[in-house]
Amino acid sequence: MRAFTMVVGLLLLMETADAQELRAYPDRMLTPGSIDPSLTPDTALKKSVFAAYNVPFEDRANYEVDHFIPLALGGVNTCTDTPTCNLWPEPHQKSFPEIAPWGSETKDRLELRLYKMMCAGQISLHDAQVAISTDWEVAYRQYVADPFSVATIGAPFTIATTGAPFTIATAAAVPVHVAARHRRVPVHVAARHRRKHKRGKH
Repeated sequence: MRAFTMVVGLLLLMETADAQELRAYPDRMLTPGSIDPSLTPDTALKKSVFAAYNVPFEDRANYEVDHFIPLALGGVNTCTDTPTCNLWPEPHQKSFPEIAPWGSETKDRLELRLYKMMCAGQISLHDAQVAISTDWEVAYRQYVADPFSVATIGAPFTIATTGAPFTIATAAAVPVHVAARHRRVPVHVAARHRRKHKRGKH
């Protein structure tokens, strides 16, 4: 009887040790892993997003179907009432250099930066969402860097003597929504240029 009790106790101890085992991976029988296909826009959804912005779907290689508020920061893939509540065809600056540096590539860097800051407790989820949805260009300067400090980025702009401080030679080729987005950029550039110009006079 005593031997039987010892055997049972040993088996229980082994089971407890197994239950408390530290694992690098979960038990595949319990946790095989699962994904949510709805988080990836399908072709039909992408077509509706391009159509809403009057951008030909055939030109999709020049754009990214962007989550305005990234999924990693709590953004949604789509809404019941409108497919474009958080999706839009964001242009690549490699395809439209005249909008540089405010293309998809730059926004992607900001999204990653805000996500890392949120994980590190350096910014709240709410503040990250507000930053990227209010004015992500300002957020980029605040949390990443000033892209206009890179000399090559200023190349698409030329200084004009009349009207706006900067003109874009290829503006006619820019899609309507890209041109509307770009018109905000020269304001920042002009302000920086004026400050530098004033300092140079002293």
